[in-house]
Amino acid sequence: WNRRLNQKHSLGVLCKDNSARVTGLSIEAMGMTGTLPPELALLSNLEYLLLDSNSLSGTIPSSFRMMKSLISFSIAHNNYATVLPKWLGMVHQLKVLRLSNNNFKGALPSELENLTSLEILALDHNNLSGNFSIVKNMNWIEALHLGSNQFTDVLDDNDFLNMESLQMIDLSSNKLQGVFPATGLLKHKSLRVLDLSSNRLTGSILLPETISAGFSLKVLMLQENKLTGTIPHTLSTLKKLQQLDLSWNRLDGMIPTSLGALSQMISMTLAKNQFTAGGIPSFLGSMPLLRKLSLQATNRNGKIPTWIGKLTDLTLLDFSKNALTGNIPAHIFTLQKLKYLIVSHNNLTGDFPTDTPGNLNLCESSMSLT
Repeated sequence: WNRRLNQKHSLGVLCKDNSARVTGLSIEAMGMTGTLPPELALLSNLEYLLLDSNSLSGTIPSSFRMMKSLISFSIAHNNYATVLPKWLGMVHQLKVLRLSNNNFKGALPSELENLTSLEILALDHNNLSGNFSIVKNMNWIEALHLGSNQFTDVLDDNDFLNMESLQMIDLSSNKLQGVFPATGLLKHKSLRVLDLSSNRLTGSILLPETISAGFSLKVLMLQENKLTGTIPHTLSTLKKLQQLDLSWNRLDGMIPTSLGALSQMISMTLAKNQFTAGGIPSFLGSMPLLRKLSLQATNRNGKIPTWIGKLTDLTLLDFSKNALTGNIPAHIFTLQKLKYLIVSHNNLTGDFPTDTPGNLNLCESSMSLT
């Protein structure tokens, strides 16, 4: 079926084997309002029901529990504001359930545990609350999106230990407490994305001894928590890591030079921590793919090294709120992809060149020389 009308709208009907049996229905971003008709459940062969980005509201018809062929159900970006219906646990063949970006509230129904074929569960950007202990037992899930809710669970180091199929987990922007569950999560070599940012996690970043270069982790987001201690040297074992954000924590000690082994790094943000004072780490020169680098407020001193100009993929460079001195190396102003250069609140001197690339943002709020 050809669902796309253009980049924003989608309307499509899929019939199996050129028959009149409808197996797929996509009505996305078509301006639908009101409630869904219970009669949709009469489409007994329906496998895909995709109704994202409309203005649907009310309750999801309970008749949908009779749709025994449904494997993908998505009503993300609508206006639902009820509790999650318990009957969802009766649609046993579901592989994909996307209810993101609504206003669903209340606790997760225990009946979700009956969805033993579920691979993707997306409940992010709602008002769900309580704990998600039910989900921790669903060890067949591959992608878990629970970010931007009101969950108040207390995480333990061994949480998610049995979720062997997990490839992506997003628990960001909740009210989670406890520790970074490294033993449970970083046991799984298949895990690619781990986002626990904007919570209330405490303790150190302790990585399990079993971690190795064979792990698939590409994204590690731990910013805006209350983590303490040093950055572990074992982090450099995650050779496939491309995005690392440890900003806005209470980390201290030296920034380990072993991080230079992460040659696939695209975005590194260490801002707003309490690291031991020192210069711009030279290991950053071993990350030729870097696009975003932020060392804001990390007790950096000395001069900005000239080798920064060799990081030709940089689009954002933030060295603000440190104690850097001297001139900004001229090579930095020749970086063709650099859009944001933020060096305010330092002790830098010299003049800005008059022939900087047109894409470079040198607004007064981001630049300050004395």
